[in-house]
Amino acid sequence: MGQIIDILTWKPVERMPDPPEHWPAYCDPENETRGKNYKGWRNAADITKDIRRDIKDAIKTGALPSGLKVSVTCDNYSMGRSIYCTVKAVPEWFRVYNYKWLLWYRDNPHACWDEGPDVRTKTADRLISKLKAIVNSYNRDNSDSQVDYFDRDFYEHVDFGDECEKADKTKQLSALTV
Repeated sequence: MGQIIDILTWKPVERMPDPPEHWPAYCDPENETRGKNYKGWRNAADITKDIRRDIKDAIKTGALPSGLKVSVTCDNYSMGRSIYCTVKAVPEWFRVYNYKWLLWYRDNPHACWDEGPDVRTKTADRLISKLKAIVNSYNRDNSDSQVDYFDRDFYEHVDFGDECEKADKTKQLSALTV
């Protein structure tokens, strides 16, 4: 057997160093998470079809509000892919923005959003959480950000669309009295 060389000092060593206390994710199978609907690598377009179906089923069963319109698209690119789940429209009764935040925003239009009260309503946050759960049920993740190692089936982007946010903000701001 050949001589073992330390690559930092380029000097011979008698034995290999002990392994680190923290193994990178690709060495630790306990780190990987898989959604309940993950079935191995699949075409992103097929996954988006399944996500759309699950969202429609959730609306029919009442798990998501009726009148909800959601766009689910995918993007394939070098070294990865993304699935975008964008809320395009909400029912008339649904509020995206927190009323207290809108009052604060009206009085502080040039301040940073995170300086005021919570921006979104709890209902809006729960909706996004439910949609993320549906999307991530098809995902696999074996990433370890501590060592800058990312290994996911896809990156998910779940949020309200600009048109939906603007419509809600406009409607609520116009109802505010001075």
